[in-house]
Amino acid sequence: MKNQIVVPTGYMESGSSAVTDLLSEIEGYEVNNGSYEYILMHCPDGVFDLEDKLLYGNNSIRSDEAVYRFLGCMKELYQKKNYWPGGYRKILSKHFLEHCYDFIKRLEPIELKETYWYFQENPDSIRMHILYLARRILRKLGFRNKLTENAPLRYHNMRVVIPQKERFFLEAKAFLRDIFNDLGYAQRNLVLDQFLLPHNLFRIKEYFDESLRVFVVERDPRDVFAANKYLLKKDGIPVPYPLNVEDFCRMYRAVRESESMIDDTRIFRLHFEDLIYDYEQTLPQIYSFLGVDAEKHRHKRTKFDPNISIRNTMLFKRLPSIEKEILEKDLKDYLFDFPKST
Repeated sequence: MKNQIVVPTGYMESGSSAVTDLLSEIEGYEVNNGSYEYILMHCPDGVFDLEDKLLYGNNSIRSDEAVYRFLGCMKELYQKKNYWPGGYRKILSKHFLEHCYDFIKRLEPIELKETYWYFQENPDSIRMHILYLARRILRKLGFRNKLTENAPLRYHNMRVVIPQKERFFLEAKAFLRDIFNDLGYAQRNLVLDQFLLPHNLFRIKEYFDESLRVFVVERDPRDVFAANKYLLKKDGIPVPYPLNVEDFCRMYRAVRESESMIDDTRIFRLHFEDLIYDYEQTLPQIYSFLGVDAEKHRHKRTKFDPNISIRNTMLFKRLPSIEKEILEKDLKDYLFDFPKST
């Protein structure tokens, strides 16, 4: 049986790390980096942004900006070991940056050495500001030399990449194979937390084969709001959702409605709460989805224990009544039907 690429994902604080923990209990699904989030595909200037810029409405300027930002983003993820989603040199591979440059090289960029455009002139350092000022002053004084004629640039040589769709996805798949092989895909299943997000799952047919398995975890939005506002914020953790309940409802609904729902056997959708309140009945569904026997779950409850995680449910009971009422009215379609005995 071919090894799998397994991606637990969700809708921000939805509890997808519970699936990561549970998978780590199953033989053959060891999770070396825990719930570390791999964001290289969907982060700003990541692979999906590169796809959109190179395949839709592309031109010489747009493609140069796309390549520059993609490589810059990947370099930051590779080099910044104290940046929480970074540290790829150690966590992913010391060859990761080479794979990024090889990916672009295989798309056969055309380098324009004799020209530049406004993005390259945009000053992004004190040095560039000083050079611009000196250039303007010298020109006004009537001097004409190398400094006044050559604009200070953020980088040299434009790279024009306008690939056909088939070529882009062919090379993108090769790029992913390089990364997966460095992570040991030939020897084991890979569990990559947040490698994809729910709203970009419509892209998977172009990047992945049948070895992909995606767990999309959702959680009662009342608990998402309660955790964000009254737990995470209190602990100084940045919260990407509004803390005003009306704004939260508006944003949460917009996020969920923006998702392009696709029917794909490689995607398994479940509630965080089902892992807790319906644990024994949910496990066989997970085994079936992965194609593993129940006896492979040798370390049951060592990483994910529903008796402990139950403390992270029904947090909304602590909410002020007005916030609870608004959440239940505006997001009624997304509420979990808790057992009556709770």
